[in-house]
Amino acid sequence: MDSGWAAILGASIGLIGSSFFPWVREIISTRGEREREYREELRKAARSALAGISELFFAGKAFTPDQSVRLKDQTTHLSMIVRPEDSIISVLVDHTASVLIEQSKVTSSAAYQALAYVMPKWFRGELPSSKVERAYDATFEAAKVEALSEAKKKNDSLEN
Repeated sequence: MDSGWAAILGASIGLIGSSFFPWVREIISTRGEREREYREELRKAARSALAGISELFFAGKAFTPDQSVRLKDQTTHLSMIVRPEDSIISVLVDHTASVLIEQSKVTSSAAYQALAYVMPKWFRGELPSSKVERAYDATFEAAKVEALSEAKKKNDSLEN
């Protein structure tokens, strides 16, 4: 009877080794591939949205309706593919686009600088999603103070 159990045990181990481990390896491989595909699509969408923001920023108030529509398409695409835990980045892209359209040059410049600073750091994993908004706000405020200071210096030099 002992040799019978040994045969059953040996066959069970062989079955696990030949079918279970390849199945687990396939699951892990598929997850890795899906993650790579997501990161690539996210990279393209984030890059496209940032390019649209840049185009709008450098156009100033002279942007065309076509540019606005294209930017809305880019930001919508980003918000559709970003995972819920990373959704803050699409919120900040939309916020920056709104600021560029509606606000003064100083505020627009600060918003653009903040997004251009935060977005690449977030994408590279240097800035977790939980800290993106704080980093954006801090960069925005610092850029705004700097721009206002420079404007004041320029204004003071013109008066002298």
